[in-house]
Amino acid sequence: MSRLRPIAVKEVSTGDAGTDRVQEELASKVKDIQDCPLLRGVSVSAKLRPNIEERIAHKLGRTPQGFVVTDITEGFGPALQRKSWDSKSIVLVYGGPTAITAQLWIW
Repeated sequence: MSRLRPIAVKEVSTGDAGTDRVQEELASKVKDIQDCPLLRGVSVSAKLRPNIEERIAHKLGRTPQGFVVTDITEGFGPALQRKSWDSKSIVLVYGGPTAITAQLWIW
């Protein structure tokens, strides 16, 4: 996957002030969206056992900036801690009473 981001809006000077202003505003808003780090993430499913460090491959190709739990398919999961991460994996520890399966969004 290419890490280059294409320019989504090519600005063309039309000579019409109103049209040019709309293009500039559109380009600005698209840039704001493209700059959101959450959009450059991956969804990962993980089986987490109580009090055991679990190394989960994320395939981002870079060190993550953050993660969120998007779903827990079984069990109860309030006690989740990140121990470490690098360009290949994230290490989590779950402190609950029973194993859970969690869906994570890692960016």
